[in-house]
This record gives sequence, C-alpha cells and structure tokens, in this order.
Amino acid sequence: RYQGVLAYMDRIRALAKQQGYVETIMGRRLYLPDIQSKNMARQKA
Repeated sequence: RYQGVLAYMDRIRALAKQQGYVETIMGRRLYLPDIQSKNMARQKA
C-alpha cells in the first residue's frame, strides 16, 4: 500500500548498522551499540 515505507525502513536499517545510531526528525541521535552484535537476541532488542 505504501511502497516508499519499505524502502525507507531498509535504508534506515542500513544506515544504523553503518553508523551505530539513528537520527530523529528533530536531529536527536539514538545510539544502538548492539546493532553490530552477533547475538541476534541482543541485536533485535
């Protein structure tokens, strides 16, 4: 239904893995230290 949303989510996930954080619309950074973890449970949490 919303074709662009899936592409946006994939792009954000790739950036999060590369940078280790995501940025909100207001510019706040949310750091995700476990995004690179080999443990899938920690990575998904």
